[in-house]
Amino acid sequence: MAAFSSRAGILIRIAPLLSREGYATALVDTPSDHKAADGLGGFRIAPEHAEDIGRVILDLRERLDVPVHIAGSSRGTISTVNAASRLFGAAAPESMMLFSPITSGRTGGQKAWVAQTVFDVLLNDIHMPVLVVAHKDDMCIRTPPDRADDILDDTMSEHEKFVMLEGGTPNDPGITPLKACAGRFPHGFGGLDQQVADLITGFIDARP
Repeated sequence: MAAFSSRAGILIRIAPLLSREGYATALVDTPSDHKAADGLGGFRIAPEHAEDIGRVILDLRERLDVPVHIAGSSRGTISTVNAASRLFGAAAPESMMLFSPITSGRTGGQKAWVAQTVFDVLLNDIHMPVLVVAHKDDMCIRTPPDRADDILDDTMSEHEKFVMLEGGTPNDPGITPLKACAGRFPHGFGGLDQQVADLITGFIDARP
């Protein structure tokens, strides 16, 4: 599985759990020519970014001879849908999984890319199986949980699943919507590592 996540993100935390179940995880980092303060920034929706991801998928298939799935959490979901919508043939992933997807942007800011969401990609070009997971108590201003399943209105897969999780580590009292985007809170499924790992393996095993 190729994963896009922040340093403390859920997909990094559960990599050992997936490994125990026999799944290899490739954590895709920022490319060497995008190491500035903004990181991937607006590059997440670029065709070239999708091509880079396609090369990772091809390399994994060649080295491991296994199906490759892609998953992203928070802003990594933009990278994930970009790749899923553009890649085809041997470079295309088997399925796509989104955790706390970015569905709300902010226009007029100093950095234009902050306005980008998963809806800036042609979601109707995605025909592979899709899993979307949100947390009921996510307070991050970019990932409102009540908008997460809107993604499935636009994707064209015959095998789609939306899951709204609850529980785990609660938000700190008085936390701001900006700081609520941290991985240890509901936005990052804090305290739900095993449950998320089970969702991933169950979804992959249930694919048509």
